[in-house]
Amino acid sequence: MLNVAVSSIISDIASLADVDQPQKSEMIARSKQIGVLYWVKLMREGIPRQDSRTIAAAIAKFKIAERQPNSSQKRLISQYSASICRAGLWDSRLLQ
Repeated sequence: MLNVAVSSIISDIASLADVDQPQKSEMIARSKQIGVLYWVKLMREGIPRQDSRTIAAAIAKFKIAERQPNSSQKRLISQYSASICRAGLWDSRLLQ
């Protein structure tokens, strides 16, 4: 299941037109590490597995590729904002 989140992040990064290939490769490598780390942190805070996966992917995309979460991701981020904050992953710009 986590592989799906990481694949989603990688796909989004690979589609960036304004980033050269070496930067994309570095972003993809970082996204794999960060996606797993975020997912574990969110799971530890009690967020359900699927929701943790979705939120971890959204936050990783935001932090690595500066991609805003979509509306369903924002809804989850808002719902679990206290847990995300406790996990040390909160950024108010996620909901803009």
